[in-house]
Amino acid sequence: MSFYEFLWQAVKRPELLVEYAGRADMQIEISVEADFYDRLRQIAVLAVEILEREAAHIDGPIPQLLERCRDVARFVGEARMDLEAAGRDASGLRPPRC
Repeated sequence: MSFYEFLWQAVKRPELLVEYAGRADMQIEISVEADFYDRLRQIAVLAVEILEREAAHIDGPIPQLLERCRDVARFVGEARMDLEAAGRDASGLRPPRC
């Protein structure tokens, strides 16, 4: 499973991203009562934050990190389009800096 696919699974099962963030020494909360679009937005924002935190602790380019960065950027772009198409707030969504 690619990281991109993992992120879409996390929209359905937020505990996946919570566990992943814990391995990056981050404590995050995702509202399980939120509707699909609210969870999508939360996952998109948090995925960028987690990836950037991971990248900050790594010296030099690592192919897996670059691939993960592309996956997160793709996910955020699609999340933005989905949110906007549904008339939901997509402000603050941005691709990762890596």
